[in-house]
Amino acid sequence: MILQNFEVNDLYGNQSLKMEISDNILLLVAENGSGKTTLLRLLYLFLSKQWFKLIEYEFSTINAVLDDVKYTFRKNEFQNIGLDSEKIKALILKYPLYEKFIKEELKRYDINQLLKDTYLLNDIESEFDIPLSLLFRIVQDLKELSFDETKYNWDVNIIYLPTYRRIERDFHSLFGDLNKRLEQHILNLVPEINLRIESEKSENDNEESETEADLQKVFSELWKTRDIEKWKRKKNESSQLELIEFGMNDVKYKLSELLKKNELNQIAENNLLVDQFLVNCNKYLSNQKEMRLSKNSNFLEIQRINLEDCLDLDTLSSGEKQIVSLFSYLLLDKNKVFVIFDEPEISLSISWQEMLLNDILTCNCEGLVVATHSPFVISDSLKKYTHGLNEFIVK
Repeated sequence: MILQNFEVNDLYGNQSLKMEISDNILLLVAENGSGKTTLLRLLYLFLSKQWFKLIEYEFSTINAVLDDVKYTFRKNEFQNIGLDSEKIKALILKYPLYEKFIKEELKRYDINQLLKDTYLLNDIESEFDIPLSLLFRIVQDLKELSFDETKYNWDVNIIYLPTYRRIERDFHSLFGDLNKRLEQHILNLVPEINLRIESEKSENDNEESETEADLQKVFSELWKTRDIEKWKRKKNESSQLELIEFGMNDVKYKLSELLKKNELNQIAENNLLVDQFLVNCNKYLSNQKEMRLSKNSNFLEIQRINLEDCLDLDTLSSGEKQIVSLFSYLLLDKNKVFVIFDEPEISLSISWQEMLLNDILTCNCEGLVVATHSPFVISDSLKKYTHGLNEFIVK
């Protein structure tokens, strides 16, 4: 996807901005409080088609040119989703068992609120004894009846790094003890589970264990659910990730999944990706540390240079985790990614700032939009893509 133009009209009622983008790269420079964060947020929500979050902001229209095609989103058209007689008939035809609820109760609710408020749907489930999964389907059908999303037909994989990514560490510091207690509880269950699996296998000539099969299904679904939550996968397989946390478990999982594919005659290609990932990460590690694959090549470890001991990824600093996590999404997935990065200078040393954007552009990145107030982020090679926010103010 090539982004050529992005325009927001009547932002907060009194300002319009029109960004021109060259070569799919834009570095936006402005002081704190100037509105650059809002502009990047709007760009992310628009490209990822998160309309209900988008309309929470005050504007009239958004225009964008993608791959030489102009797209327009009018806020008032989206807000005018209503429940008229034709939509009621269509819903009843599809869900005849719930005709009474659709005809008499559904119209009591604000449709826009239903589309974005899962707590309200939970209340409706309790009050009318309607399965929550069915309510989700009804609401989704209502959205499709009311708003033609097919006209926004671009495909893009996005990584968006907002400024508030830094607070995620505070969250984990507050609730870290809960994680430890949960982990200990699971460890206490392991011996009992192993005994049950061995018992079931002995009864079946060491071939099958129903418990083991069930556990594999559970963990597979857990990872699938986490992936859906973080990437919000669409039917067209494009992905959007709002990267506010930098958990090393995700990095380990991504690597293990990639290495498993070595069995599918992709060894050379996958090893090249892993090597590139390690090279890029190691440029940013400090204090004589080096990331590498373990001797059996199935997990990552941190080797302290000139020392024999190895450390876990969780021992990395917050800035190092941010770098490792970012490169894992850029390099351990084969799809090209459009990166939207708000204030990359947060949590990064000046020496890192000077390297990072150029490194991102060489790592499976098809486009990059950055907002910053730090001159150290901009290398000589990127100066031609650098603009002040004031250059884009139309009125």
